[in-house]
Amino acid sequence: MSFCVRVVGVGDAFTARYWNACLLVERDGERLLIDAPPCLARALRDLGPRGGDTVSLDDIDHVLITHLHGDHMGGLEQLLFWRRFVTRRPCALHAAPEVLAGLWETRLRGGMDTLMDPAGDKHPLRLDDYATVCPLPPAGDAATIAGLTVTWRPTVHHIPTSALRISLGRSTFGYSADTAFDPSLLAWLADSDAFLHETNLGVHTPLERLEALDPSLRARMRLIHYPDALDPAPASSPAPVSTPVQLRSVVAGARMRTTTATGSGARGPHPVQAITAIQAPTRRSSKGAETTPQGASLQRCACGAQATVSSRGRSAWAVIRARERWHGAWYTHGAR
Repeated sequence: MSFCVRVVGVGDAFTARYWNACLLVERDGERLLIDAPPCLARALRDLGPRGGDTVSLDDIDHVLITHLHGDHMGGLEQLLFWRRFVTRRPCALHAAPEVLAGLWETRLRGGMDTLMDPAGDKHPLRLDDYATVCPLPPAGDAATIAGLTVTWRPTVHHIPTSALRISLGRSTFGYSADTAFDPSLLAWLADSDAFLHETNLGVHTPLERLEALDPSLRARMRLIHYPDALDPAPASSPAPVSTPVQLRSVVAGARMRTTTATGSGARGPHPVQAITAIQAPTRRSSKGAETTPQGASLQRCACGAQATVSSRGRSAWAVIRARERWHGAWYTHGAR
C-alpha cells in the first residue's frame, strides 16, 4: 500500500527559472494534481525526462486547487478545455468551499461560459459542464480522493487558501500551500512523515523563521514556492541523521514514495513510515546504456529523485543524492 508524490514545479508567481509550484500524487494508477499552474501540459510532460512515467493532461483523474492566485490555477482552463473538447473525459475538481465559491465567477467564466457550435449558435456553459465538481468537507474533516485520505485547513494568506495532509494508512504527506509564518500550521503539518513548506518574500513565510525551527522538524521539511534568488549551496556529503539538519529545497521532478510498513521509530511505537532515501533514478548515457549518476548530497532534492519509505526508524529525507547538478537543465525551457 503506497503512494508517490512527484514535484511538478517549485517556483513562485514571478519565477523565470522554474515551473510554478505544483504536485502530482499517484496511487494505484490514479493521479491527483495539486494546483494547476500556467503551461500545465508542458510542465507535466517535463516530468517524463526527469524520471518516471510521462504525464499528459489526459492522465489527470483529480485536480485540487488550493487557492485562486494565477500561479496556482492559471492552467486549469487548459486542463478543463482539453478534457471536454478533445478527450471528452471530464476530471474531478476538488477545492474547499471558500475556494470554489469564486472559482467560476472570478477566474474562469469570462473565457469558458459560452460555446459556439458549427452553425454559429452560442450555448451557455457552467463549471459542472467541464468537470465533476467536488467541494471538500469542512476544514479538519476528511475526504477520500483517489483512495487517499485528504484533510485541509486554512492558511494565513491574502485569499482563502488550503494547506493539505494526504494520508494512506499511517503514512502522511503534508503541504503548506501559500501562507505567512504560522506556528499552528507548522504544528498541524508536524503530524506528517514529510512535508513541503513554502518560503518567499512579502506576506509569505520568511526563510529565517523556518531555519530557526527544531532540527527534528526541519529534518522532515522541504522548501517549495521559493523565489529564483534562493540558491542554497550543495553539501559535500549527506548529514548524519543525529546532527542538526540544514533546510533543503525540493526540486521539480523529485519523487517521494510512501509505503505502509510496521515497525517503531522516532514518531512513536505505532506503524511508522519514514522517507529514508531520495535515490537517483537511472538515465541513459550517450551510448544508450543505463547509468546511475553519482553526485554529492544536495541542498535540494535532485530532479527526478525518488524517495522510498520504510520502517527503519530513520528521519525522513535522511539521504539525498544527486541525479545531476541541482540547478540542472530541467528548468531550462527547451532542455532535453
